Amino acid sequence: MAEGATNNKWPQIRERVDDVLDQVPDLFRLVDLIQDDGPDGITEKTVIDQHSLQLLLNTIQPGSWPSTGEIHFQDLDSVLSIKPLGIYGDRREIVRFLQRMGCLDNNSAALIMGQDSENGCSHSLPPGLYLALLPNELEKSIKGVYIVYWPEATTWDDGAISLAIRHNRTTFMRYLTKMTDQIVGLISSSQARALNVKNSGSNNNSSTEQTTEYYTNLSSFELVQSDDSGETGIISVHPGFNISIQPDLVPEKSRVCLISGERNVGLLVVEHESQSRGFNHHHIYPFTIDKRDTSLCGAAGAAESQPKIDIQHKFEFGLRRDRSIEFIHLIRDKCLLVISERGRTRVYVQDNLMIDHAINTTHGKRTLSHDSMGGSQCHFALDEGTRLFAIVHGKKGDQKLSTYVFDESFSELRSWNSPISLRGWYSKQTTVTKICFIPGLEEVCLADTSGRMHIYSLTKQQFCKGHLQIERLVFDMLPNPDPSSLLLIVPGETPSSSQVLQAIQWESLRTEQLVAGAFVAELAPSDGLRIVSSLGTNTMHLISFSRGSRTITGPTLNTTQTGVSLFQHAGLEEPCNSLLDCHLDVWSRYPIVAPEGMTLPSRNREPKELMLVSPVPLTKAQSYFSGLMSKLVAPKLSEASLLSLAVLDSAEDELHCHPGSSKVSQFSLGAYIQELLCLVPLHLMVTKGSQLYFMYGGVWSPSHAMPSDGDIAHITDTLSLGWYEPLIRFHSPSKPVRIVSSIGDRGVGKTYSLDHLANTSFGACGDRHSQGVWLSCTSTNEYFLVALDFKGVHLMEPNNETSTLMGLFSAAISNLVILRENFTVTYYSSRIIAGLLSFAKFMDPDDSPVLFNSTLTIIVKDASDPNSNVIIKEFSCELQKHIEHTDERNVVPSLHHGGIQVIPWPVINTTDFYAMFTHLHKLLLKGQPAHPSGSVFLHALKIMMAKIKAHDWAPLDQSLATYRAKKLLGRLPSALSDGRDELGSLRNMQTNEYLCVGHDRVNLTFWVPTLGNSNPEVSTSETLNEQSLFMKQLVDSYGTDLEHRQRTRDSDYVKTIQKRIHKILEQRLELVQQWAMANTEPFPQDNQHICEFLQKLAMAKTAMRNATLICASQCNQCMLLCLNVLHHSGEHDCWTNHICIFDCDLSRPGERREPCGLP
Repeated sequence: MAEGATNNKWPQIRERVDDVLDQVPDLFRLVDLIQDDGPDGITEKTVIDQHSLQLLLNTIQPGSWPSTGEIHFQDLDSVLSIKPLGIYGDRREIVRFLQRMGCLDNNSAALIMGQDSENGCSHSLPPGLYLALLPNELEKSIKGVYIVYWPEATTWDDGAISLAIRHNRTTFMRYLTKMTDQIVGLISSSQARALNVKNSGSNNNSSTEQTTEYYTNLSSFELVQSDDSGETGIISVHPGFNISIQPDLVPEKSRVCLISGERNVGLLVVEHESQSRGFNHHHIYPFTIDKRDTSLCGAAGAAESQPKIDIQHKFEFGLRRDRSIEFIHLIRDKCLLVISERGRTRVYVQDNLMIDHAINTTHGKRTLSHDSMGGSQCHFALDEGTRLFAIVHGKKGDQKLSTYVFDESFSELRSWNSPISLRGWYSKQTTVTKICFIPGLEEVCLADTSGRMHIYSLTKQQFCKGHLQIERLVFDMLPNPDPSSLLLIVPGETPSSSQVLQAIQWESLRTEQLVAGAFVAELAPSDGLRIVSSLGTNTMHLISFSRGSRTITGPTLNTTQTGVSLFQHAGLEEPCNSLLDCHLDVWSRYPIVAPEGMTLPSRNREPKELMLVSPVPLTKAQSYFSGLMSKLVAPKLSEASLLSLAVLDSAEDELHCHPGSSKVSQFSLGAYIQELLCLVPLHLMVTKGSQLYFMYGGVWSPSHAMPSDGDIAHITDTLSLGWYEPLIRFHSPSKPVRIVSSIGDRGVGKTYSLDHLANTSFGACGDRHSQGVWLSCTSTNEYFLVALDFKGVHLMEPNNETSTLMGLFSAAISNLVILRENFTVTYYSSRIIAGLLSFAKFMDPDDSPVLFNSTLTIIVKDASDPNSNVIIKEFSCELQKHIEHTDERNVVPSLHHGGIQVIPWPVINTTDFYAMFTHLHKLLLKGQPAHPSGSVFLHALKIMMAKIKAHDWAPLDQSLATYRAKKLLGRLPSALSDGRDELGSLRNMQTNEYLCVGHDRVNLTFWVPTLGNSNPEVSTSETLNEQSLFMKQLVDSYGTDLEHRQRTRDSDYVKTIQKRIHKILEQRLELVQQWAMANTEPFPQDNQHICEFLQKLAMAKTAMRNATLICASQCNQCMLLCLNVLHHSGEHDCWTNHICIFDCDLSRPGERREPCGLP
């Protein structure tokens, strides 16, 4: 996709259609869940809703958020405090609860639930984190609020929940538990009855469990025990169905093959149309089974069902002969087609009525460029249960694995994670040739040209132990979901047996190295590949097609179950244990206790508490929740670190579940908003192929896209850090900034560890999101911590420009860079040094002394006792050797002035794992902070990003100086004229502190020369006229009434006015001079643009002084002096009516004296 292009169909920030939030008073969205259609496809993100938050703050404290980039945190802290009470649970119960508390009326409740009585059904409230204000204030300076997690429709449905919704649930529960100490869980009657709390879930051996295994245990499956009769784990083949195909369905010259599907399969017939040159006509005939047969199938003694060819509901479409079908699969009533054509591959999903239209007139659900995919050679796999779609693509020796996910209706396809390089796992001579999913799991099986098969975990992003070695050619591998095993079709060992069916249990493949699968049966020849499907019944069939006999055969596969290794869906009602288990999800993924100095300061903090409210008694919830706590794999925690549980009746919630309760913590409002803004990571930039794209406020905005050859100042001004802008600028102007970056492989705990080090929530981003950089912040007592998570970026790819630029970026701006990869001692040490040396081809570290002051910490994975010291020493020696042999210019030490350390990383969640963070914090605090203040950091960050985008490798201090000079020059006319700029009063851009000199009257405007002139002192007639107008305004402001002027010597009167004007002008010039000095002193004074700015300021000051000199010549109309500007054009003018105001001295005695009236 081009940088300016988008096909976004999803709501962006402040772009929701019919957002019911606008119609509900006193309800505000804090965190929104959006679909962002960026350069790498649609990704799901959480973002701060800045528009709604701004409305909230200005409602509570008018003027506290005056503009997008400015929040008055100190005003909020000094005036107000907040008592937040968390709410989560069933959506209807949340609405009823808020109604009882007076936060919603009946109309608002109907709108939130999507039940508009006037217009029928309407949009319901989108999922997110909301704040509901209490209708009555607790006290004038204390605001009681409910922080509400409004879930998606199936969030608490353990049986129907998808991977994405489960991820979102954990994310929002993390946000809720971080923003509130006391939480109310609202459980409906049906959910309470479905809670499976008979077992407390306690586990005496929890220390041996791995955190990542927890999610599998939460699935709504039950273990199927084997019976006591006969052998177990044996797959046998028995006669099944036979379908005879009518001759007219398969013409003589047609191509015929079977189409796979977990519940639906079909027969594809391809014919060449003689009437339509260059087109082939395709017919897909799905199989159908009588519903009565389906209900009987699998019952004891029931007759086998007989499928039929369904001609009535066939799929038909034409396809140009230069397009080819690469993958085809039947899904429910739709067909998934992957079609390759010149330069691209397209993915289509459509029903039988619209498939021809979709293929021949639309771009499909996804378009994959062959250039970005590394060629047209691809291998595909689909799992209907998880809705995951995987592709292995790329050239030999550089293959990658990309994963996408369909929505629940299989209507949309979005990226699930970034392409995963397989280069480190396979040699250049080995190529992946086949791929299939393990049914129902986020794991794939890969077969390669060496005859090996491995299981790869998409969530852990690493291969499982063990592999299967096949000595013979594998015709096909078929995942058999019932039971969970892999079926292989291989050549027979004798001429009489052309093909053989073998089977292997997945669990065995994970733990052992096997040389062959178990023999199942010899198979008759088949024209085309075989498929395995249940056809919507409880019986699995191995289906094949014979062209000669025009017959489709489907023998049944029967298996004696093995022990408790096979999962089946529970036949009972689906439990709702996720209402409680969600807390263990959060504890398992995020830090339970914030590191020292990183906690939200409070005015009155109370113990953490979870209050469960349900109309149905929850008698065993307490023991179940205690069991969840016992599963924590972490060092011993104090009781105050975890939630205590209270089970309440619905009648008690008004008394106990109220923010006014003394048991609810109280926080300063400003500090609370700061914690909220730090809560959600921001997507800073994304990399795709060789391109680098900047996000605008955390989301993709084509209107803010910028070319690579743009001006640095323009690119810098275009960049936005969204909700972090006001936080970084105005949080604590004098607090220094330290930066930690995490970079390296996926699936090695990189993000998990960064969250525990910096108390961030990068786990909310998920590995399924695009490659690039995510930013989050944490306020500590002593400094402001900025954390950067680099996803899908590798230092050890010196030929990958985007990875090199991202590595350069991290080394340049950080205090601490944590590199964690899947290391081997000798191989990776050389690649690290090669990657670091590649930075120097873009930027010389010695030219930018303010940068490259970080410490590089290399984490050697799996280097634990007792051999950690040996491994670390060996790795360090290898690094030193490669530096000495390859780094002739001493580049590596210049890139990381803080040095390089190699340390082991203990097993996650052990005592040593948490102790390691103490060491990393010491490294982070080593040396000077990266930047003295937030404003300086923000300025440097944007400039560095702009330099990378524009490929400008001049020293950073020169780029900073140039940008600052251009900004100052652009604001200089307003500063000189009005004593302020477009942002308000003049301030030090380094610290955001306001400048004040004397008593400058900012409401007074001076004439300012055109700064573009080479010599602003040279005046034209037009300029003189402008000066005269400004002088008239000054004289009117500082002059006195006409009578006073005529009662004094006019020369004294003019001198007095001149003195007053010069005094206020000098105050203005002094203010601007101080403003200029404060904002240029940190930069090289010999910078061309700094010198130019100061020179123009000096010339402007001289011109302004000349422009305020009074002429003082005699007026052409009277005896008074001219008050116009010196060297004015036209006649001299005293700017009066030229009439004497005194009584005439020539009047006769006794006559009435009249005003003189003479000049």
